[in-house]
Amino acid sequence: MRHAVGATLPIFALGVWLLRCTPPDLSVPPLNAPIAAPMPELGDAGTAEAVALPNGVQPLDPVTCRWDADTYESDKPLPLSASWETDKPFARFTRATKLDVIFSETNVDVVGVSFVEPGGAFSLRAIMPTAELALYPKKARVVEGWFVPSSAVAFTKPRLEPAVKQAVVDLACPGVEPAGALTTEWPCEEIGILPNRYELDTMLPRERVRDASLAKNRRIPLATTAKGTTVASLKITGSIPANVVVTETSGAESRIVWRTQQCAVFGWVPTKDLGAATKHAKPKPAGKPPSKHAPSPKAETPVETRTCKGAVPFVVRDTRIGELYPDRPIDIAEHQQDGWSRLVLPNAGGLAETHFLARTSELELCAKKENATP
Repeated sequence: MRHAVGATLPIFALGVWLLRCTPPDLSVPPLNAPIAAPMPELGDAGTAEAVALPNGVQPLDPVTCRWDADTYESDKPLPLSASWETDKPFARFTRATKLDVIFSETNVDVVGVSFVEPGGAFSLRAIMPTAELALYPKKARVVEGWFVPSSAVAFTKPRLEPAVKQAVVDLACPGVEPAGALTTEWPCEEIGILPNRYELDTMLPRERVRDASLAKNRRIPLATTAKGTTVASLKITGSIPANVVVTETSGAESRIVWRTQQCAVFGWVPTKDLGAATKHAKPKPAGKPPSKHAPSPKAETPVETRTCKGAVPFVVRDTRIGELYPDRPIDIAEHQQDGWSRLVLPNAGGLAETHFLARTSELELCAKKENATP
């Protein structure tokens, strides 16, 4: 996943953004703050000591879209990479606190993410494919004069347009068959990274004549005006709810409001396609859904644990991507001969081949507590 830029640029904006870690106060630093350059190759102890100071500084390109969440949980593990030059992730995460997501026109294929581990032990910065990020509407909007998407349903493959700070989204809803593409533009400030709750009633007709239901297994034409051009067909099948509210009747046409968990639709349909409202069946208690999360690799047994008074940066694949917070136990699996120590970070979601490394010289300054099992 490469982005063609001039060879004169020493570092890429989002890649550079990875390399400055969060301060010890558990807050994520401003994303437009100066960012350290890439770490030198991990080698002997001399190289390890050399990375104490960054060898270059470059600010992040202007951020076009940005979203955050105090707590975050995803149904699917999200891949994290240290470089946008490879699709190979070093970790996958499902839970985070103080999550910050940025989108820049430098590379529209990836977003930058930073977050604090839910236990508050460390912060981490990485990049993630844009396509993996679920985006939700934060504000109710009527689309094409008849369709309102639910705030609980993510947009389907939104196409972000950084130059104008918006996304082009294709909208869909079970039981709704638009006559044409149901596509609209959504401003970044009205987009979130978590399902939201907004009230739809203010966007819908408020009159109420009677309750009714849509005929099942039939394509019912919907128009925005009585005897108008069909804008969509409604087809009720399976478990799709059929009940509607009739707000007005004119001749052979009735204006309805139809709501589901995924959307709300209002407009005119043939009255002959309406029947008596159905009673809602009592829902059965839902069983515990099976876990969708892949099991994490078994964590290594620490050979020692240290606690530091200051923050300690750590790296993955030659890139500084995180920071261990002060006064938190740091589990160490091995002190390597090259001046780096391999960390045990089970909550980082590291994949089997991933090694999180910190400089041995920094860890040796920290208070040591021997583990019972070597």
